[in-house]
Amino acid sequence: MASDDTSGSSTSGGTADAAARTGRTSPPTERAVRILNALAAAAPEPLGVSEIGRRVGLAPSTCLGIVNELTWAGYLVRDGSGPRYGLGPGLALIGRAAERSRPTFRAARAGIEHLADELGLLCSAASVVGGDITVLGLAGTPAGTPPLVEVGARYPFAAPVGVMFAAWDTDAAVDAWLDRSPVALAPDRVDRIREVVRTCRAQGWLAERLTDVERDLHRFLPELGTHGEGERGRRALAEAAAVFSHRDYLLGDLADGTDAADGSGGSDSGDATHPVSTICVPTFDVDNRPDLILSAYVMRPDATTAEIRRIAARLSACAAAVTALVGGRDPWRGEAAGRVS
Repeated sequence: MASDDTSGSSTSGGTADAAARTGRTSPPTERAVRILNALAAAAPEPLGVSEIGRRVGLAPSTCLGIVNELTWAGYLVRDGSGPRYGLGPGLALIGRAAERSRPTFRAARAGIEHLADELGLLCSAASVVGGDITVLGLAGTPAGTPPLVEVGARYPFAAPVGVMFAAWDTDAAVDAWLDRSPVALAPDRVDRIREVVRTCRAQGWLAERLTDVERDLHRFLPELGTHGEGERGRRALAEAAAVFSHRDYLLGDLADGTDAADGSGGSDSGDATHPVSTICVPTFDVDNRPDLILSAYVMRPDATTAEIRRIAARLSACAAAVTALVGGRDPWRGEAAGRVS
């Protein structure tokens, strides 16, 4: 069984990043990061200094000095009409270097591209970066439909948002994630979350319920996570997500046809239908800690149990291949589910 003892071991990205955010920070660096994020969100449209300042909540004079430095370093380029600024080639070099240093993402990107073609669904690879859930790659946006998420979209990793990023980590990491919730979680909701965690560990994947609120969340979470710069915006986003995010399916829901929302169901031969938003599976790093989350966006009110299991199986095979690439393993499968009590 995977241990919840994190002493003397490496920590997952989410745990380490969240801890780092509570230590010493650099306001000038934070301002530069906010500017880069704003320009990334606007890409390929360049922005003027005044517009950058409006989006990140800084005076144009402050923005100008930062923008000049970033332009000199090659991280931004100046568009002569305006003038306006966009992302520069220096960032592309850094991005390629980062990708070379993370072979799991290269493998995952190839995997989700194949799955998107096979399943006819939008697929994504995401991770926790700097305390935020960040979409690293997308494949297979259906023609004629707006993307549900965008590469680079970010939103805070705070309970109950991001259960799939916490579930396969240690018990201590789950506790820390729950503690970061920006709103008080009722005891029954915490119990439900812990039940979802146990199910994730036992079955190896998670299917999220599709609701009207869930559809709205898929639209506004990435947008606010990218544009809502500053701690005030982040707190507002986290609070909204905590209030409106809905519960997830459990193993029993798909095993016997019971929908946990209304208690109906019975024997499920695979034809029972369920409203499903996304199906998620984890990859693991060399220390057997969760690394990436691979997701397929089903976004249907009538996905059959057989379809859900088939999509989960294909995602799981892809995740297993990525995990094997670095010599990792799923520490929960084939063992008793974790404590999470």
